[in-house]
Amino acid sequence: MRHALAALFVLGLVNGAAHAQQAARPYPDLLQAGTDTLYQYLVQGADTTFIGTVVDVIERVSLNGRAVIRRIYSSDSRLSGGTRDTIIDDAATLRPVRTASYSTRAIEKVEYGPDRASGWIRQPNGDSLRIDVAVPPQVYAASSFDVVIRASELDDGWSATVPAFVASSRVVVPMTARVVREERIDEWECWRVDAEYMGMPVTFWVERETRRLCRQEMRPRVGLSLLYTRRAPRAPRRGAT
Repeated sequence: MRHALAALFVLGLVNGAAHAQQAARPYPDLLQAGTDTLYQYLVQGADTTFIGTVVDVIERVSLNGRAVIRRIYSSDSRLSGGTRDTIIDDAATLRPVRTASYSTRAIEKVEYGPDRASGWIRQPNGDSLRIDVAVPPQVYAASSFDVVIRASELDDGWSATVPAFVASSRVVVPMTARVVREERIDEWECWRVDAEYMGMPVTFWVERETRRLCRQEMRPRVGLSLLYTRRAPRAPRRGAT
């Protein structure tokens, strides 16, 4: 999600701010470790084009004796190029511990202490930007936005604000989410969660039992969206004329 959003920022398609709601309260034990493969499509009006693949790995590991959740998010996209994010969050609270992001456009590394985020970003033009800012006790990495939602006690009427640290702008942004209804995606029963990521509408379909992400749609503007789904593109028929 991070690098697709970065590409949309470059295109000037993301803006706005979120509205305040009740603070998120995730329960990380709801998350299951494992590997998911999602297929990314660019949807423009009636046209849908396959543009890449995402592999999302969630592991429970120990870091210097501390129980953490390590997420490795790798994307190969025609829109944003090849990317790899490693996000490490506390296993009990999902508070960020460390994030590292590598792409063809930039490199970003952030370490989180009790009340500060520090690190650096190498920007597309080659310049480096230092990160050293205060953060509140309850904060999450922006790249863990969907994980915080998936780890919450989703139910009819659920809504929350996720205070998320956006390293590229060095600010904490309130991002909102709410359960709209239950929906069936292929064979999976899901919660449909409508959210805002820095003002951009995003919808997550979260499988009720496993909390895996079945589908995700990002809508930077009317008539244009990025769609992630477990459904792979159809192979062309051999011998078609």
